[in-house]
Amino acid sequence: MNAGTSREFLGPRVVSVTTLRPGSGLRRYVARDIEWNYRETSVPFDEVVLECEVATEPGDAEEVRHAMRKSQERRRVTQPLGLPSCGSVFRNPERESVGRLIENVGLKGAMCGGAQISERHANFIVNKGGAKAVEVLSLIHAASEAVGERYGIELVPEVRFLGFE
Repeated sequence: MNAGTSREFLGPRVVSVTTLRPGSGLRRYVARDIEWNYRETSVPFDEVVLECEVATEPGDAEEVRHAMRKSQERRRVTQPLGLPSCGSVFRNPERESVGRLIENVGLKGAMCGGAQISERHANFIVNKGGAKAVEVLSLIHAASEAVGERYGIELVPEVRFLGFE
């Protein structure tokens, strides 16, 4: 899925990826075999990534620690790290913040069973206790429909749905 931030992605650092396709077995891709885009790769959706080899560059240890602390502090303040979640639910539309869009349609804090659109960051759905996948999916659909209706923007999930038909 090419994890990263709005400024930097994992893709350019990947050397190889090993996946498992149920019923077919293991497959190894080298970096040149993979296309990288914002929040997506050409790795087939029905394959599970088991291993990812990345190349790093030498750097100043104190600069790296400082950058990591700064990033962790920003996430601690802006993201619901104290509750289980699947991370960001939707990709940000171009030049937009999906969290802001969901908040603006009044769904920040909305609940369905044990699942809740986070009160800290509306692009996270957290498990307040005993949440079921269908409850999370219900909130995903509600956010997508409300944002589409109000802004005409189709939200694209960056989570993968396994076991749903």
